[in-house]
Amino acid sequence: MKNNLYYLIILFFLFNCSSKKDELLIDIKAFKNQGTEIFLENNKENLSEEIKKVKKISNYQSFNLNNWFHPNFQNSNFIPHSQYSGSLNIKKKTKHFSSVKSNIYEKNILSFDNKLFYVDDLGSIYSLDLNLGILKKFSLYKKKDFQDYLLKFSLSSDGEYLYISDNLGNIHSYDPKLNKIKWSTKLGVPFVSNLVLYKNNLYVLNDNGKIYSFDSKTGSQNWSYESATNILKNYSAFQVVADLDKLIFSNDLGDIYCIDLVQKNLAWSLNVEVNTNLAISNNLLQLSKIIIKDNDVFISTNKNKIINVNLNTGQINWSQDLPYSSTVTSLVVPNNIINFTNNGYVSIFDKANGSILYKKNILINFENLIKKSGKDFLFKYAFISSNYLYIVSQNGIFFKIDTSDFNNISYKKIAKHLSSNPVIILNNIYILDGNGTIYQIN
Repeated sequence: MKNNLYYLIILFFLFNCSSKKDELLIDIKAFKNQGTEIFLENNKENLSEEIKKVKKISNYQSFNLNNWFHPNFQNSNFIPHSQYSGSLNIKKKTKHFSSVKSNIYEKNILSFDNKLFYVDDLGSIYSLDLNLGILKKFSLYKKKDFQDYLLKFSLSSDGEYLYISDNLGNIHSYDPKLNKIKWSTKLGVPFVSNLVLYKNNLYVLNDNGKIYSFDSKTGSQNWSYESATNILKNYSAFQVVADLDKLIFSNDLGDIYCIDLVQKNLAWSLNVEVNTNLAISNNLLQLSKIIIKDNDVFISTNKNKIINVNLNTGQINWSQDLPYSSTVTSLVVPNNIINFTNNGYVSIFDKANGSILYKKNILINFENLIKKSGKDFLFKYAFISSNYLYIVSQNGIFFKIDTSDFNNISYKKIAKHLSSNPVIILNNIYILDGNGTIYQIN
């Protein structure tokens, strides 16, 4: 009851302090759904114990992908079963882009129209052919526009235009064919989340926890909705995902909100944060990319938790403790959800009821490799291609696991440090390292 009252007071204040013209109209009755909390208590069981109830998993049908419109492939963050039958050999690598060593923000690569797109640390947009040759370059800013400020760019596309949001508080539509900006909207408060395109609308969060909707054709603002935020911030907690006419977003207080885009009201909200005194916490909340698949929402956290939420009601279907922090985006297959902790555990859960079927630290047989990697070793990305599970570490190692035989594990070192999402198209993998070098892997 106390939590419900707290939320009502805060939301009443936020709505009355914002412009009615551009704010999303929220049904006040929907606030009754608020206040749900997930208390992330420590499980007394041995969470590091191996479990091997299954030896293989079934996969969705694989596709030879031609486009990659969002960093996690699409607006729902569901990465499909792609086709890649290569041997992780570096076919080509080239350094076209300016990089700032101290800029540790995650980079985005997209692909459409048989081209790759990237924005470097100085704000230059590049389009490349699939053999890594430069086709076009366009500078968004001059050096004086940002001085020594570290730039963070988030990208999405509809296959015709490249949409870019940044932490200068701007959002742009870039026309690759004409090599010019179609429109720009400048609000001045840093955009820090991923940028989602869904049904001709763009969605993005600023660092005050306020989500905006923009018309992708004109850049005009449709509406905004403000949540709360913390003094100390970890930008990975600001996540946006949209599918099935639902928009889900999160903030650094652990609040997860769902807006019904048809009814234009708040459908539900819940909280996944364990620490009630965030202002003094030295372990700020981090979230994986939130996934929508069918009627399920999947979230994992650096608080050692994975959660399955009903998309329509916000009810918790199930939640499970994890042996370690998990900010890698999970993978959804027909009957299971595959989770990855940052320190090497792979866990497989029954998608319907959350029962744990498999859990193993796959690095246990690669101790020398981990020692050489030092503190820089973290799992960062994962995908399934041609019935193999690939897990990519921050320090440039690709692990390959046969989904029909989990004991079949191999690895290959690609780079010293990786900084972007992978793009898997036309039997090639494209990815960036921390020095601005892009790799073509087959």
